[in-house]
Amino acid sequence: MLFRLQQLDSQIEQFGNSINEINLKLADDTSIQAAQNSVRITTERQQADRQTLLSAERSVQDLKIKIEQNEATLYSGKIQNPKELQDLQNDILSQKRFLVILEDRLLEAMLANEESENYLKLAESELVAANARNIENNARLLGERTRLSDQLKRLNAERQTAVTPIQPEDIITYEQLRRQRKGIAVVKISGKACAACGTTLAPAVIQLAQSPMQLVRCPTCSRILYQD
Repeated sequence: MLFRLQQLDSQIEQFGNSINEINLKLADDTSIQAAQNSVRITTERQQADRQTLLSAERSVQDLKIKIEQNEATLYSGKIQNPKELQDLQNDILSQKRFLVILEDRLLEAMLANEESENYLKLAESELVAANARNIENNARLLGERTRLSDQLKRLNAERQTAVTPIQPEDIITYEQLRRQRKGIAVVKISGKACAACGTTLAPAVIQLAQSPMQLVRCPTCSRILYQD
């Protein structure tokens, strides 16, 4: 009877551990967090690149307006002084040279903005995929947990039945041994030896272990011995 109880308790512990592992997996959202962090980082980068692009566009537009204004002034005939005309022409040339630089910067900003937009789209797609995988995986885990929980209920009911005919003092000994021996209190005799520690047993011990009326324990590991 104690050996059957040991089998049931080992199964109950195994199923309980499996359910705990499933609960840990259900609570684990590291993949979702990683995808969310990626979206956050790429969003921040895209926003920064977008601001850089807008600033570059404004700089180009402002300089073009200034060049147009200076050219309008140059050809308006309002300035008669040759030196002032020459200075204005030089300013316009300088501004046009700088405009080339600003337009190059604008092109770089456009390319950077386009690249960061693509990265953001990829990150957002991965977040959608991660959520989908998480939903599918959780559904599978919940199904498995339900199955294990049902089996655990059945095992606990069987255990209740198995415990009833056992003497209270034997239960106390059994529970103490389970705590002391990593959950294994009852072991079979295998090849005239204790299956747990391998100690060779005397024939008298083996014979006593066949009796259901008394507990026979291994002289080395103190576990309760069971003989078919």
